[in-house]
Amino acid sequence: MSEVLWPPADKVKYLGWLSVPDVAWLAVALGIGVVGLLTGNILIGAVLALLTAIWGRTQLGGTRIRTRARQRIAWRLRRNKRWTAPLRGTAKVSPMLKGLSLEMVPVEGRTVGVVRSERTIMRSKVPSFTVMLPVTCSSTTFMGDAEKDLQVSMWGDVLGAQCVERGDGLVAERITWTDVHRATSPHALQADMARFDTGGPASEDYAEYVAGFDEIGAAHHIVVSMTVSAAQLAGAKALAGAAAVGLARSDGRKSNASNDELLMRAVVSVGREIKQKLEGKGFKCGEFLRPVDVARLIVDAGDPFEPRPTMLTAKERFGLPERVGPNSVQAERSYVAIDNAFHRTFQLTWPKTAVRNEWMWRVLAVPGPKMVTTVFEAVAPSTADVQMDARASRQRSNSVIVAARKGGGETIADARKRAALKADEAATGEGHEQLDSYALIVMSARTPAELNVLCARLREALRESGRATVRELTGVHDVGFRLALPLGAHAAESRE
Repeated sequence: MSEVLWPPADKVKYLGWLSVPDVAWLAVALGIGVVGLLTGNILIGAVLALLTAIWGRTQLGGTRIRTRARQRIAWRLRRNKRWTAPLRGTAKVSPMLKGLSLEMVPVEGRTVGVVRSERTIMRSKVPSFTVMLPVTCSSTTFMGDAEKDLQVSMWGDVLGAQCVERGDGLVAERITWTDVHRATSPHALQADMARFDTGGPASEDYAEYVAGFDEIGAAHHIVVSMTVSAAQLAGAKALAGAAAVGLARSDGRKSNASNDELLMRAVVSVGREIKQKLEGKGFKCGEFLRPVDVARLIVDAGDPFEPRPTMLTAKERFGLPERVGPNSVQAERSYVAIDNAFHRTFQLTWPKTAVRNEWMWRVLAVPGPKMVTTVFEAVAPSTADVQMDARASRQRSNSVIVAARKGGGETIADARKRAALKADEAATGEGHEQLDSYALIVMSARTPAELNVLCARLREALRESGRATVRELTGVHDVGFRLALPLGAHAAESRE
């Protein structure tokens, strides 16, 4: 059975052991010292420069003090911590889903739900569009080692096919694999038996048993999403022959953005190609999620404990969702409460030791509802080469700087980074593609106390899985929840 060894979690620093923000703050400290020297206030300048340097570099619990202070200030200044849907009037979307809109695209007699989102680049808003489909694959529990390797390799082939140069064809810029675990409710079984006047399990003894039942079972399903942005508008026009087709919006208004229409058609076409590739690799794919299915996915993720009707309502049978989001959202520093459930979000740090391909089974086996999303972003081969050369050059320079500072020796961390970069260069030379990836985990519970217990179990399971860890998204759990949903939302990269 082959094993996977992730490169070191630490990024290649910008200068020696300094990141870009570190260099900026040290430059500010140096500037303050120079100003104090030129104005004759040497002591005051030296003290202010020292305090600035400490502010920019000192860590507390592995996190920069300035980062913690910025998070605290942002939390204090934040206004939309609580939101409740109005009881009357037009239904509004939670601020947690602001910027996302659910569109309806007719495809071969069926309505497909497409999520539109926006990201700001140089003060201009760039829209992106996402489609989703359910996927099932053979369980690895009873597979042999060769079969497990083959299944992982087939998924890698599908991802690698998206790494092409811009203009070479329409591809998915971002693909997410989301494992959604929703609680299975024994109360539903009791209610059905009572409604049909069935004895035995519907008795009072059974009701008492169910009331104290620890709900660790979960209904599990997988959703794969594909995203295309306006960066591929030229390809979308070529695909459609520059012919825009009028589409209906989920709110009933007429869409007048022809570029959006072309991109929605394009993402459906890209999704269809990826679906065919997945089916050709042995994965079983369902139909693209309809707007009703997307809305239900969002609502179910927000409150995975609330029983939902399996049959469509009268409104949903006409393609109109009953709800497109939660009824209430309360953001706290340590969790986000959505309807009647409490959630805590984490960013996953990859294992530090070699692990098997199916190493995440311990994480997925943690009791209770959860959502685990892995995001894969394709990197063009030319861009991958430039990035790799830049990282390798910086790493060589950093090794010299750090070695000179520490008496000529190379640290173990630097040696691991250098070895990882060499392995990346070798893989690229053999024709392997490069993907940027990150993973988010959302743990859900009925109470904050229960949530604390489940999160402790999650950290324990990760330690047993190659010493992987998680970084809690303190103060922005609602943002993490939004990113974990397979809706194509974009996450900005940290400069640290």
